[in-house]
Amino acid sequence: MRQRASIGRTLINEPDILLMDEPFSALDALTREQMQDFLRSLWKENGNTIFFITHDIDEALVLGTRLVILSSRPGTVVEDMSIDYTEKIYENGNSRIALENDFFKKRRNIYELISKN
Repeated sequence: MRQRASIGRTLINEPDILLMDEPFSALDALTREQMQDFLRSLWKENGNTIFFITHDIDEALVLGTRLVILSSRPGTVVEDMSIDYTEKIYENGNSRIALENDFFKKRRNIYELISKN
């Protein structure tokens, strides 16, 4: 509820861009998935740009439409890619997309990019 209240306080100001830095890192798995669904719905209904920072590859894939992968210090762009899992999850109403081979391949590719840098 604290996360929802925090998001609500931010949205009252009707920002064009919503900056979220690891907002769900302290949540348990079930609550995290509920908050991801909530955020996905907000994004779709309000059309806000959400700049979401996370170290969780799965979270980035299920919430992002564009993924920018940075190297370690100094932080330079390693990869900039478009992804569409968020849209598919919103349309289908579930996150079973995370069980598909394409998702695993993309996840592995991102992990390898991160591991190299």
